[in-house]
Amino acid sequence: MRLLLFPLFLLVLVLSTRFIPHWPNFTAVGAIAFAGLNIYRPTLKSWVLSMLALYLSDVIINNTLYGYASEGFSWFYQGMGFVYLAYAGMGLMGWLSRQNTSWVHQSLFASLASLFFFALSNFGAWIGNPLYTQDSAGLMTALVAGIPFGFNFLVSTVLYAAVLRWVQQRVPSLSLAN
Repeated sequence: MRLLLFPLFLLVLVLSTRFIPHWPNFTAVGAIAFAGLNIYRPTLKSWVLSMLALYLSDVIINNTLYGYASEGFSWFYQGMGFVYLAYAGMGLMGWLSRQNTSWVHQSLFASLASLFFFALSNFGAWIGNPLYTQDSAGLMTALVAGIPFGFNFLVSTVLYAAVLRWVQQRVPSLSLAN
């Protein structure tokens, strides 16, 4: 039972920060992707649970808040491959940073992971999108358009990752490592 507490906590955290009123992209999703292999025991199980929480929240949001944009139940969305590849990269960066647990080090790695997410997800939003010219100018336009969202994502990833680390240190029974 104890092993189920933390994944359920993650899912509730991800879902609640995405459904409550928030600044655009100021949610816990980046922190969940980063912390999935960082704070908690770095196993395939912890990474899969993190990705599952992100995916389930996407499915719920895409079929409730954005349900008007599709003609039925939607399991996937355009550009999803780039987004989840970016989440996986964030998880890898979290895993690489796990040895040094200083707040400064973790904040730096969470920031780098957020910048990686920004670059890859905006590349995915640009490629093949008729809203942007398919040249370097179009890519730069897509990147510039994403800056406000990217900044909020970076700040929220660093803050929520710090909260997750603090909770894990104060309530070790929530950790998958136990």
